[in-house]
Amino acid sequence: MLFTGRENRIFDAYVNIGSLEKEVLLLRKLYPQAKFIVAKSELKIIDDCSFKIIDDLKGTDICLIALEAPNKWQIICEHLRCAPPTDSFPEILDLGQRPLSDEENKATEV
Repeated sequence: MLFTGRENRIFDAYVNIGSLEKEVLLLRKLYPQAKFIVAKSELKIIDDCSFKIIDDLKGTDICLIALEAPNKWQIICEHLRCAPPTDSFPEILDLGQRPLSDEENKATEV
């Protein structure tokens, strides 16, 4: 669905998309009006995957948000030009990039 490039796609959100690292340029091409939001820590050295995603998104409508920022909803909503939700921003422990299961690996090898 994501890579069909349908013009009627109104909203989709993808979280923790390190697995799409190799597809960023295709996403830019399919969705030239897309708004990208990348969360990263200001306290940690950026990993190669995140660096490549950010680099490939240069020149797009991108918002870099620090995981440590106290006003994440404000930053995101200003980028999206919408009102912030009434709920607080969800703060959950990031498990990082998880490896694909063996079945998923086999499916991609076919």
